Order: sequence, then C-alpha cells, then structure tokens
Amino acid sequence: MDDFAPASELLAAPDAVSRFRRFASATGKRILEEESVFLVHHFDADGLSSGGVCTRALQENGVSFRRLSVKKMDAGVVKALSEAPEKCLLLCDLSTGFLKEISELARQGKTVAILDHHPPEDAELHENVSMV
Repeated sequence: MDDFAPASELLAAPDAVSRFRRFASATGKRILEEESVFLVHHFDADGLSSGGVCTRALQENGVSFRRLSVKKMDAGVVKALSEAPEKCLLLCDLSTGFLKEISELARQGKTVAILDHHPPEDAELHENVSMV
C-alpha cells in the first residue's frame, strides 16, 4: 500500500498545465462577457460534443448566440464568419488550417476563440485570436 500517492499529489499540476488552465479559463471568461457570439463547430463526434458544451455554457450565462455546424472550414465558411454581425467568433474543432484567414478576421475587428485539439498550421496569430 505504500506505492499509492495521496489524491492531492495526483492533482498537482506541472507549471505548463497550470498555465494552460489559466489561459483556457481566461479565454472562456472573455467569451462569456461578450454581448453575442457566433459559434461554429465541426459536425463530427468531437465537434458536436465541443459545440454542445459551448452551447450549454453560453445558454447558462445568458449570452446571445447563433450556432452553425459545418463539414469543414473553407472559403465559404470564412466568408460567413466575416459577414457575421457578431463581433465574437467561437470556433470548435476546426480552423487550425485557416489561421491566416482567421487572423485577418481579427484584424478586421472580430474577437476569435479557437478550441481545437488538432495541431495548428504555422501562422502568426493576431492579438484578438485565442487558441486553446
């Protein structure tokens, strides 16, 4: 029985994990402070799941939002994002291959939060883009 560690030790996070948690939390807070949000998510299992979690969070916090489920990020979706009346874009499980276009939307005044587990392309992000 001496091989077991107390639960508190198992939950102690290394510095990188702690920083990630703080960044993710700050990003979430920022989204929940928005007047309205355009939530766009992939329509596969993980995209629907993350879109559902975000939908619930927005609803529970009284944030006005529209939601769109898409097959993939493409020029048509980028155009819809640029024309959206919402100033905040929440992108779940897609867009890591379109970071240059997403950063351009941020340069045009959009605030963008990307929640994705896919490795991102190599691109410089605008300061109004948060990627978790």
